[in-house]
Amino acid sequence: MAFSVDEKGRVFVCETFRQGRAVNDNRGHDDAWVNADLAAQSLEDRDVFYRRLLDPKTVAEWELDDDRVRMLVDTDGDGVADEASVYADGFNGLMAGTAAGILARRGEVWLACIPS
Repeated sequence: MAFSVDEKGRVFVCETFRQGRAVNDNRGHDDAWVNADLAAQSLEDRDVFYRRLLDPKTVAEWELDDDRVRMLVDTDGDGVADEASVYADGFNGLMAGTAAGILARRGEVWLACIPS
């Protein structure tokens, strides 16, 4: 989905497994869904309308997969990543959006994944 390279040459990659399955897209929903989404003024409002309009099985399915950040490292300096690890994960709550943006700079990593 997105990547960022830090000062040490490490590559941080957003991996999304939820887009199109567990992250909602208002297109294709009826007016009741769209109106409830537009009326939501807080995460709590959004959570309430999701749980009201989705059946419990769908809610559980939406929380199965998680988006994550993977870190790739070139340990021997040959320009090819030879080590990969999960840097951060668990972005799978009902309110979680797509892990869609990332910035690694000065020893810190910022991830764009609402509401985190």
